[in-house]
Amino acid sequence: MIEVGLLRAHSLPGLYGSSGKDLVEFKGWLAKGDYRISSISASGTSVDLHVPNRSPLVESFSYDFARFVCAACESTRGIEADREFPKATAWAAIRFYYSAFFAAHAILRYFGVSCSQIDFEQSAKVNEFASSIYQIQNRMQSGFYAARFNSISSDMIMSKYGDSHKDTWKVFKDVITSVRHSVISGSGLASDKLKVSQVMDDLCQAISAEGASSGNWLSQYRNAINYRQAFDVWYPYKKTSIDFGAVAKYTAGWKGGINPSLALNESDRRMRFFGVCAVIMCLMKSLASDLSKNSARASIHSTRTARLIGM
Repeated sequence: MIEVGLLRAHSLPGLYGSSGKDLVEFKGWLAKGDYRISSISASGTSVDLHVPNRSPLVESFSYDFARFVCAACESTRGIEADREFPKATAWAAIRFYYSAFFAAHAILRYFGVSCSQIDFEQSAKVNEFASSIYQIQNRMQSGFYAARFNSISSDMIMSKYGDSHKDTWKVFKDVITSVRHSVISGSGLASDKLKVSQVMDDLCQAISAEGASSGNWLSQYRNAINYRQAFDVWYPYKKTSIDFGAVAKYTAGWKGGINPSLALNESDRRMRFFGVCAVIMCLMKSLASDLSKNSARASIHSTRTARLIGM
């Protein structure tokens, strides 16, 4: 779909040398305290960490990347036509949404950003470290956080958000925009950089359609299907209902590669929904394939994710 090498240059440093075999997710890493706490805001919704020892953090991102790739791929399995209801696309849309949602989480980890639910168990450990070791009296709240790692300074900023879906898409849009700018200003063939830039720009516009400025158009569309039975995708079907065969080029086509320009600019919003999900899945697969090919044989990327993305 795009030149992955241009994106590899902006991946989390150390990710390609990681194994993920410790099976410790990000919030498990947070509970272990392998960092210095620089500050906690008075509101308890922002936490600044310094991470001198990066390896355990990178391993947690590596594991999270792998498990989200697997979840995304597994969620697409079984999305198929109903012989008796050829226009049934509601559950296909819902399942494909979750595939793209998991894929977005994986892509975020690839670039050094984690959107995670921090439970009381983890926030309590942070607060224990803060008071007993660093004499910081402010208290971190539990909740949904975006954690952004700065590989130059080894600092991590954790900011609390409110909605696990809407805000994940907001952070995803911000990260894709940032990576796009980095690719344009970085090294590489001008033609390749332009192609990457165009795909990422089109993707950001697509997930921001119909007033979804936070980048959560997919979530809005999914909610409309789930709770309002919108878009003529449920029984009884209408003449205007789309046939499953039309969207199958995306629910199955992401595996072999698709034309992102066409997928992201479908005139029919129902087709565009599947097209946008497929582009996100295709981007995830490209990154996961590249990581598995360039990782050690014993890494989780070679032994686990490579199997699912190849099925």
